[in-house]
Amino acid sequence: MDTETIVLVVAIFIALIIYFLPTIIASQRNHNSAGLIFFVNLFVGWTVVVWLITLIWASEGKTKEEMKKKD
Repeated sequence: MDTETIVLVVAIFIALIIYFLPTIIASQRNHNSAGLIFFVNLFVGWTVVVWLITLIWASEGKTKEEMKKKD
């Protein structure tokens, strides 16, 4: 493989990580709505506004542990 191909593959990998950052955060936090955040991020996350909303949602929402403590 030439250098351009390697750079392209690395750039695509980094772009995918950034694109799915809300999903990654929700998953790591064990967010109560992680599945819904994934689907919103997957289908309409390409819009900057929705991506920012899902990022905030993933960062600020309640985790499953917080929901269990509330009950």
